[in-house]
Amino acid sequence: MRLNTQHKAKSSNLVLKANKGTVAISPRCLILLYVYVNVQDIKLT
Repeated sequence: MRLNTQHKAKSSNLVLKANKGTVAISPRCLILLYVYVNVQDIKLT
């Protein structure tokens, strides 16, 4: 059981690190996603 909880802690740590990495990129990605979705909407209509 102890190994399992340690593994969970490690994986959640990795997730937190990944989230910190994506937070730095996210504004640019959000803008790109927003533009992409709008372009798709224009194509559909």
